[in-house]
Amino acid sequence: MQYEINDLRIRPSIPNDIASLDQIRTSVKYIAKWMSKKANELDYSFEEGFSAGWDLPPEIPNESYQVLSIENKSGIIGYIALTKSYPQDDSVWISILAIDPAYHRLGLGKQVVRGLIKQIQTATSFNKVSLAVDLKNWIALRFWINLGFRNITKVTGDHSFSINNYAKIQLELNLD
Repeated sequence: MQYEINDLRIRPSIPNDIASLDQIRTSVKYIAKWMSKKANELDYSFEEGFSAGWDLPPEIPNESYQVLSIENKSGIIGYIALTKSYPQDDSVWISILAIDPAYHRLGLGKQVVRGLIKQIQTATSFNKVSLAVDLKNWIALRFWINLGFRNITKVTGDHSFSINNYAKIQLELNLD
C-alpha cells in the first residue's frame, strides 16, 4: 500500500529505513507508561523484522503484516504498522501509529489515517479498520474516537482499577 496526502508520502518500509524507524520507535517510548506492555516490550527490532520476520501471533502470516514509512521533505517522520485480514478476514488492523514527537500536534497523524482509510476503501476489499488503545492513554483514545473509531468490539485487561492495572479497548471503524 502506498499513497500521498498533502506533503506526506506513505510507502512500504524497506531495510534502508531501519535506522530512521528505530529512532522514531525510541522517541515514542514514553507511551509505555500508559500501556499494558512493559517498556522493554517496545524494544521490537525493525532489523529482525525485516530479516527474520515479525514477531506475530502464529495465526498471522508475515505477508499480512506491513510497516509503512511516513515521509515529508525532511525524510522519515513516522510509521504505521498494519495487519491485513486481522482480526477478521474483512479487516485491517492498525497495530501502531508513531510520529516523531517533533511533528506532534500538526495534524499529520490525522492526515495519515484519513488517507489510509480512503486508500483501503478505494483499493481493497476490506470493509473494517480495527485497533486497540490502552484505556490510560487518553490522548490516543481522543485521537482515534475523533477519527470515527467509535464501535467498541472488545475490552481486555485487568478487571479492577488500580494505578498498576491496565485495560485495552478494541475499536473498529466500519467503512461501508
